[in-house]
Amino acid sequence: MASQATTDEEQLLKLVPENGDPIGNTKLRRDLAWDDAKFWSVRDNLIKRQTLVLGRGRGGSVRLNAQAIESEQARHADVSPDSNIVARRPEKLLYPQVEKELREQWSKSLNLE
Repeated sequence: MASQATTDEEQLLKLVPENGDPIGNTKLRRDLAWDDAKFWSVRDNLIKRQTLVLGRGRGGSVRLNAQAIESEQARHADVSPDSNIVARRPEKLLYPQVEKELREQWSKSLNLE
């Protein structure tokens, strides 16, 4: 039964925008095509675990908890060095690379030299 709950939670979470925007409960229930009891049980469990937070709206809404988003992003950023995902770095360390790219590639492609 626990694996079913996990599967149900995953199904619901797939429909919640990853960027933190809210989604209405009515839309979620309609898209999932679950009975009311199942929907509210799964949704309330995710709220209790602080994966989702309540939002506003006529039928109510939910969104991903900002900490859950950051945690998920951090989990993906800490992937093995062999992957194509680059670890997060402070923004100021990116500027020299951007400047180099603009000078060496972009300006040449537009004949700005």
